[in-house]
Amino acid sequence: MGFPNGPSLVAASTVASFTRQMFYPRTGSRFLAATAVACLMQHSVETLAQSSERSAAVVVDVEAAFARLPRTGVPLAVWTAEAIPSPAYTTRLDNRLGFRNHFQSVVRAGSGNVLVLSGSDARQKRSSLFIAGVGEIDTGGPLGSNLGAARRPPATDVVLNRVDLDSILWHAGGLAVHGHVLAVPLYGADPIRGRVSFLDITDPLTPRPLAVSIERPGRKAYAVAMTVLADQHYLVAVLSARDGLGRRLDFYRSHSAALGDGFGEPVTWTADAVEAREGQDENFADFQNISLVRQADGRLFLIGLHNTAPSMEVLPGRDYADLYEVVLGADPARELAVPRITKIANHHLVCEDGYCNLDAAGGVHVDARGELVIYGAAFWVDGDRLQLTEFAAPDL
Repeated sequence: MGFPNGPSLVAASTVASFTRQMFYPRTGSRFLAATAVACLMQHSVETLAQSSERSAAVVVDVEAAFARLPRTGVPLAVWTAEAIPSPAYTTRLDNRLGFRNHFQSVVRAGSGNVLVLSGSDARQKRSSLFIAGVGEIDTGGPLGSNLGAARRPPATDVVLNRVDLDSILWHAGGLAVHGHVLAVPLYGADPIRGRVSFLDITDPLTPRPLAVSIERPGRKAYAVAMTVLADQHYLVAVLSARDGLGRRLDFYRSHSAALGDGFGEPVTWTADAVEAREGQDENFADFQNISLVRQADGRLFLIGLHNTAPSMEVLPGRDYADLYEVVLGADPARELAVPRITKIANHHLVCEDGYCNLDAAGGVHVDARGELVIYGAAFWVDGDRLQLTEFAAPDL
């Protein structure tokens, strides 16, 4: 179904005009940055177009890669430019202290140096994506900190575009990326209804809606995870709660290897069925973001990101990544059965100096090394910049 109420591409000007002129955040003056931004755009598009397999990489040993994640990440930041008009996504009084809009997720667009964030704005009744460029050189590995000695990002590291998705389903939640496909969970309306929309991000600066969706009448969609099964069918997991049913995952299998053929009816796993390896608690938290990660031998894992604070009013809490194994059943290629989900590890992550909160925005990426990378962001912008953190294992 795509986007009945959108999407629209909006920013200080069109994406094309960003290659001619950019907003300089410190002084408000404008300067020509055609070469830097054009190179960023062209390189990101070429990287994604030529390396879909790399951007949907698998991990040789997920448990070992999870254990290698550092406790403390490195800070990143991008200038908001004019893509996030003030006072939206701030804690200012004229934005009701930020309780009506905040960032919900952050993912890396394939193996390039473009980050995509989701945002929900109950005040303006608008769900949005924010596309940011970090750095000019892409190695396929970690981005690394882009802050210099003055703790300021380069002038060319900015939010390049805002994509407004829907004015009815105004809550955009935890994103998922597989190859060139971005999955966006949405909900809103009265009575409540949800949807998972899919976009082509071959050109990550101008996501293109695909003519397929998962409709969820009467049900929310908080966060989504996505992978491809051995038979090349898509598997999508949707996290939901507080819609008349308890916390659960709804698993959808595509009708064929072509995403456009749509999805069958879901099978539902409820959080009270979680199992745990010895030493782990039988807990499936109220995750802000979830990700499905394939291991090279075919095993399937789920990573959930969350913070222990019960609400934004009592921040900061403690940030965690939880690791689960998902066993789909004897023959998921024929039909889905309710899976077994077992908690096998958790990892305390430290978001320093307000650069992230995993109840605000997070996401999991598998880089070109086959290593796990976790991204986090803050609920709101800090002045004229958006702050993030990258948790990436060092090279072996």
